[in-house]
Amino acid sequence: MSEKSEGQSNLLADLKRVASTSGLYAAATVLQRGLSFILLPIYTRFLMPAEYGTLELLTGLSAILFGLLLLGMPSALTKVFHRDCETEDQRRRVLATAILIDLPVLLFGAAVLFIVAEPLGFWLIGEHGQATIVRLTVATVVTSSLIAIVLSSFRAREQAIAFAIVNFAQFGLGMLMNIALVVWFEYGIYGVLWGNLVASILALPIGLAIARRDTSWEFDRNLVKPLVNFGVLVIPTAITGWVITMADRYVLRFYDTLETVAVYSVGYKIGMIMQMGLVWPFQLAWPAVAYSISKRAGHEKTYARVLTYLTFALVLGVLGLSLLSRAGLDEFAGQSYSRAYEVVPLVALAYAFAGVQFCLSPGIHIAGKTKYLPLFSAVGTVINLGMNFLLVPEYGMLGATWATVVSYFFLAAATCILSQKCHPVPWEYGRLLRIVGVGAVVYAIGVFTDLGDSLFAGLTWQFFLATGAYPALLLATGFLHPGERRMVADLFNRLAPWRVGAPPPPVDLGPDDDGHPQGG
Repeated sequence: MSEKSEGQSNLLADLKRVASTSGLYAAATVLQRGLSFILLPIYTRFLMPAEYGTLELLTGLSAILFGLLLLGMPSALTKVFHRDCETEDQRRRVLATAILIDLPVLLFGAAVLFIVAEPLGFWLIGEHGQATIVRLTVATVVTSSLIAIVLSSFRAREQAIAFAIVNFAQFGLGMLMNIALVVWFEYGIYGVLWGNLVASILALPIGLAIARRDTSWEFDRNLVKPLVNFGVLVIPTAITGWVITMADRYVLRFYDTLETVAVYSVGYKIGMIMQMGLVWPFQLAWPAVAYSISKRAGHEKTYARVLTYLTFALVLGVLGLSLLSRAGLDEFAGQSYSRAYEVVPLVALAYAFAGVQFCLSPGIHIAGKTKYLPLFSAVGTVINLGMNFLLVPEYGMLGATWATVVSYFFLAAATCILSQKCHPVPWEYGRLLRIVGVGAVVYAIGVFTDLGDSLFAGLTWQFFLATGAYPALLLATGFLHPGERRMVADLFNRLAPWRVGAPPPPVDLGPDDDGHPQGG
């Protein structure tokens, strides 16, 4: 096989690897992080808006505690597993080492927060008597943090099925507990918090039991320095993520009411489906692949093609969420939250920028330029806080959302510039422009067409625009390369109704753009 043909074969294998693991992670992540979204219609009908606003503020507390108390161990474990562990014995010890590093921090932090729960609750929510719900939140953070470290070991070994099993257990238990305590026993916000805590406590031993076969429960002092050094670098990024994702709720509460926080949070949660369904699964799958191929010649082409396909998926997601929410969000969440659709497009766009940032960031790690990442995080944090305090008093929810968009755009742009400078990749600029340009045209069509008051007609039209018209118009621009057209045709032949039950045709990807074979 020629060097060119081998490169095409590697590219195809890499893309399949990212896609397959991302798909499993997507399903698992919807379970892990999607519980609050799936139960959203229940929350908006069985909790008062002020209660739901309080729940979102507690979610913000959880996010900042994860960022601080986890010490970046999940991300550090994945990196150390692939880049610093020299033997399989070290790889077997990395999970235990990460847990033993972080456990004292988790327990000490939880003890302090239990003591100051009452004043902390008043500062966060603006009301006295919130100590119990703060303590329930902190306890859930501790158990969920340990689960996050265990899950990161599955990601490092690319054990997506094990990852999915643990997430399914946590999701299923959380779903049952929340429905029972909120709907049947009417415990309100306490039912949500107790349900989440019990689900985490029961899911943790399941994860540890699955991880046992690949884990040696020994502390490895040689892994402490690389774990801590990388983890500490992740903390500013985690704090930045908290500020950009959750600080706006607290600014809104300061200038407005808990009810406004609730409406904004419902719209934000719909837009955040981008994070759960696309960005986070990709973030889980991509580092292991990106690091493992980083020493292979020609890996830059894989990086470029992954960005192109990811951008298409992100634009498709932005369109779907933005257009469908215009037509049906008030029916989904209730009339009290009818204005929530206004923030969905901007939130989805913000997380699209976050996805691009994650795709570009491996180049910075490979080049050893991670010292710049805390600076980017700090600047992004300042931008977000500044714009929130500048825009929220005047523009309310939309001001908070624009602050999020600008912050994530800055992080993506800064990451792109530095990554290209220290680890150049031949991005497919023309194809990227077509993806974005056609998406903007389809969005404009959806916004400026009105099919009246029919919910079914509106949803059908917007769904067609996002999933039918957009791909069709993109294809009409000549977006696909010859080899990709062959793949699409082959997929169609395999899935066509008249071929059901027939043996699959041979895989023939045809020649690439330079006339070389891509497979057979």
